[in-house]
Amino acid sequence: MRHRDKYRDLRRWLSELRETQAGPELIQALEQRIEEERDEELRHILLRVLVAEHENQGNAAAAKKVRRGDPLYRIEHWCMLLQRRRRRTDVVRAIEQRLLKETEPRVRYELKQCLAKEHELRGNYASAEALFLQLFDENPDQPFPLSYLASQKFHLENKPEEGMAMIDRTIEAAHRSGVMPRFFLGDKARMALELEDYALVEEILKEIMATFLPENQDVRPERDFFDRLPPGTIDAEVARQYAAFCEAHGRYKKKPST
Repeated sequence: MRHRDKYRDLRRWLSELRETQAGPELIQALEQRIEEERDEELRHILLRVLVAEHENQGNAAAAKKVRRGDPLYRIEHWCMLLQRRRRRTDVVRAIEQRLLKETEPRVRYELKQCLAKEHELRGNYASAEALFLQLFDENPDQPFPLSYLASQKFHLENKPEEGMAMIDRTIEAAHRSGVMPRFFLGDKARMALELEDYALVEEILKEIMATFLPENQDVRPERDFFDRLPPGTIDAEVARQYAAFCEAHGRYKKKPST
């Protein structure tokens, strides 16, 4: 099953569940689905949904128990604590040692991502790039490693052309898999704005409006890059359409007049 189809089916199932179940019954249905789910990626998403539902129902202890039982949450927490102890700990060595012992693919993926970001933080850009590309090769349905590399090239290495080429690869992967294409288009718009390429920003705004597909897992339309455009730098009709588009999709509603 294609990545976007998996997410679409899961969202449909969750929507139907919330329409028919509530309270303890909803929790029980989620727990049963988690027990039966064989796709590790979907299982992780369902665990996050279960945590949120426990918290919504005021059961912090149950939410904490679920987190502790989720291997991805545990490794994310471990990486976060490790980075906080950076002054006393060789973070790269600690992650590499953990990778030697770890066999679970999803946990290894998370560890490699943490390691790549640590290399980037230290200015070891070649090592970070190699890991980001390896992560994408391991899971081409996840565009985030390419987006991290695009940001590294553009903002840290001062290689805007390579950064723009990499964000284009990111968007291509996002459209293919259905994972947050609008989110990555927003990143490209911010880069184009920094380069003062306002014609490109205008084209990206058009693409964002054409990318509002319900089957995609994505963010709501963003407009920080739109609001920072100098007056008169893009077509007035495109600007009007994009402002209306953002308002129509719920994030930037106009406040009622008093």
